[in-house]
Amino acid sequence: MVEANFNVLIDGLSQAESYLSGEPVHSIIHSLPMPDVAEVREGQALNKAAFATTFHLDKSAVCDWEQGRRIPDRTARVFLTIVEKIPTR
Repeated sequence: MVEANFNVLIDGLSQAESYLSGEPVHSIIHSLPMPDVAEVREGQALNKAAFATTFHLDKSAVCDWEQGRRIPDRTARVFLTIVEKIPTR
């Protein structure tokens, strides 16, 4: 694990050096895992309406995410990942 983190750091420094010297840089895009929205919501012990209200989300978006009709965008995935880490009340 430490070696992998070190390698990522070295790669980032190499990319920074290339960028500063004017060379084209091909960055690595990290993808976020798709959270299970229902699991995140249930982990907070909230129904859909309460979850949406508590976290200032659109209730229809929460329903659509849970039903698989829509996929949370990157910002929403980050937010849901953070919410998942919040201890339940």
